[in-house]
Amino acid sequence: MLLEPVNESFLERNGINTLGNLYKARRDGACANIHDDIDSLWSKMTNESSGMKDLQQLIEGIESCPPEDFEAFMDSSFTMYGPGGS
Repeated sequence: MLLEPVNESFLERNGINTLGNLYKARRDGACANIHDDIDSLWSKMTNESSGMKDLQQLIEGIESCPPEDFEAFMDSSFTMYGPGGS
């Protein structure tokens, strides 16, 4: 088994844009839920000075998205890499 941290070096090495925002769950319980205290459960690994408003908006979007629109919402919110992605 090989484990590797997902950080800016990982993004660069795999040809993934490092200009975007990368988040890491700080502790167990970071469920991307609208009731989470984002500041205590998540760390921003890139662009730390720009705040976490985009993560809050993503979580709110996931919570409010109707099931029939969920796939389109996810496609418009994430860039996928690897099999089936870019």
